[in-house]
Amino acid sequence: MTLSTDLLVHIGAFFFLLAYMARDQLVLRSLIVLGTFFYISFYFVQEQILWPLVAWETSFVLINIFMLAQIYHERAEFKMTRDERILFAELSALNPGEFRRLMKIGQRFDAPYEVPITQVGESPTYLTFVIEGRARVEKDGNSFEIGPRVFVGELAFLMVKPASATVHLLPGAHCIRWPVKDLSALLRRHPQMKVAFDSVLNQDIARKLAS
Repeated sequence: MTLSTDLLVHIGAFFFLLAYMARDQLVLRSLIVLGTFFYISFYFVQEQILWPLVAWETSFVLINIFMLAQIYHERAEFKMTRDERILFAELSALNPGEFRRLMKIGQRFDAPYEVPITQVGESPTYLTFVIEGRARVEKDGNSFEIGPRVFVGELAFLMVKPASATVHLLPGAHCIRWPVKDLSALLRRHPQMKVAFDSVLNQDIARKLAS
């Protein structure tokens, strides 16, 4: 083993050291890939090529490259409609990949006339976000309007309980809604997304209580 071949090991180890200090997954995995390339180069310059190690290290590189592509896709921005831009601004806790998953099960809905969306004492079928227009809330004998850019049914969704108020969309309201069953299943599959989404709903509740 010569000084030049030793250098390959040291450079590879240095990249791994940097990777262990990185918090961002893209940076961490990129550094691991770079370090692994130097190790593979070291195995190739031996008098007898260490093929088993080359094969394993190559598999590690391919796995990390695949994961890098997944992470990049999760974070990559994409072309949005006006409705999606408005909603994405409200859901800033979600990354673009999580937002895409959410929109796959979302349904656009326009209220041509007054439409009930929650009924006190009943579990809502949908979680609704009012993009434009207003909704009328009836609770404890009081009636008031909310919207736009508010969630409806968020408390029942978070607590998995029946609605505490009756809410009607007023004519002309434009919304995006998610079937509660599908949304709950999506968030169960993605725990980190659930944490971010729940925080958004809690912020919406806090804003309503403060107004």
